[in-house]
Amino acid sequence: MRLEFMGCSRFIYQIIGWLYVLTLAILFFAFSCLGERWWPVSGLLYLPLQGWLLPLLMLLPLGVWLRAWGSLAGVIGAAVLFLMGLGGWRGGWGEKPVRSGVATLTVLTNNIGQSNRQSMAAFVKEWQPDVLVLQEARGRAPYYQRAYPDRYVLGVGEFVVVSRYPV
Repeated sequence: MRLEFMGCSRFIYQIIGWLYVLTLAILFFAFSCLGERWWPVSGLLYLPLQGWLLPLLMLLPLGVWLRAWGSLAGVIGAAVLFLMGLGGWRGGWGEKPVRSGVATLTVLTNNIGQSNRQSMAAFVKEWQPDVLVLQEARGRAPYYQRAYPDRYVLGVGEFVVVSRYPV
């Protein structure tokens, strides 16, 4: 009797697992290809990506208990690919070194009106961005000109651009 229950349960788990994999594949396609062009997908884009992984809290222990290793591997693989594709997760242990001869441009943006008066000086010093774009910085261009005398500073409306290159 126990074997019949386990066999039927594994079959149901496989169906649920592959439906979950199919759902993640459809979401990946919709988010990547349709994006904000279709309103139902646009609304789903604002949900955290981790929410789509919540079914794993049920599927992983259930798959181990039922010993449905093939379906379990498919579910885990789909979740990892989903995270890598949409979440930007790359799984490395740090940044990849920049190849020599490849030009890079580092841009740092900050809405200083939402920074709760926290200084970003240490972050800017560490990353040395080529271009620093600040929002809600109306009238603060002279301050940034004094703070970064070796850079070009331009204030336009609520924005201030601090650049290593002429602007």
